[in-house]
Amino acid sequence: MSQDKLNEILRDIEAASGGMVEGVALVSVEGLMIGSALRQGVNEEIVAAMAATLHSLGEQAVRELQKGNLNGVFIRGKKGYVLVGRVGSNALLLILARKEAKMGILLYQLNKAAKSLAEFL
Repeated sequence: MSQDKLNEILRDIEAASGGMVEGVALVSVEGLMIGSALRQGVNEEIVAAMAATLHSLGEQAVRELQKGNLNGVFIRGKKGYVLVGRVGSNALLLILARKEAKMGILLYQLNKAAKSLAEFL
């Protein structure tokens, strides 16, 4: 898949949210940026590394606490949400959402987008 096509898919994920998603990125499990639709001024290298670290810590936590396989990582801050989910075996999808976003809808979008992106990778 071309970089342009990937970025278009990521922008479409953001657009489909009705304004609730503020940014989307596809990163490698090693923490390298593959493609993004993030706002200007965001350090993509740091975002990619954080997404990989969050996912890795989530995997370790569910393993140690015997909670099965990790479906995703969800963080709720005062100003919004961060979600990280797996895309295939080598990539992660990061979604940044507004505080007004509905969690059920965000999780649905994360899973749908991850499946769609996995087909292209």
